[in-house]
Amino acid sequence: MCNLFLLPLQIREHKLKYFTEFWNILDVFVLLVSYVCIGFSVYRTVKVNVMLDDLLKNPEEYADFEYLAFWQSQFNNAVAVAVFFAWIKVRMQSYFFRMRFVNANSKIIMLQYKMLFVIFYVGCFDLIVLPDM
Repeated sequence: MCNLFLLPLQIREHKLKYFTEFWNILDVFVLLVSYVCIGFSVYRTVKVNVMLDDLLKNPEEYADFEYLAFWQSQFNNAVAVAVFFAWIKVRMQSYFFRMRFVNANSKIIMLQYKMLFVIFYVGCFDLIVLPDM
C-alpha cells in the first residue's frame, strides 16, 4: 500500500535514472497492473449494480452477464500477473539479501580461511615431504 504513494514520488525525484534498474521497472509494472485491477474492480462493481437494477425493474427480461464474465476473466488474469511478479520480486529480494549477508560474512572470515590453508599446507608438507628426506 505504501508503494502506491511513494513510488510516484520516487519517480518524480529521480526522473529517468529511476528506470535503470530491473527491480524498479518491475515495481512500476506491478503498480500499473495493480491500478488496472483497481479500475477493473470499480468498473465491475458499478456495472453489476446497474445490470441488477435493470434486472429488478424488468424481471421478465433475460439478463446477459456474458460481457461481465469476460471482464471478470480479464480481471482474474491481471490479478494473477500482478501477484506473480510481486511474488518474484519479494522472493528475489530476500535471496539477494541473504547473498549480501553471506558475502559480508565470508569477507570477515576470509583471513581465518587463509590461515587454515597455511596451517594445513605446512602440516601436509611436514607429513609427506619431510619424512622422505
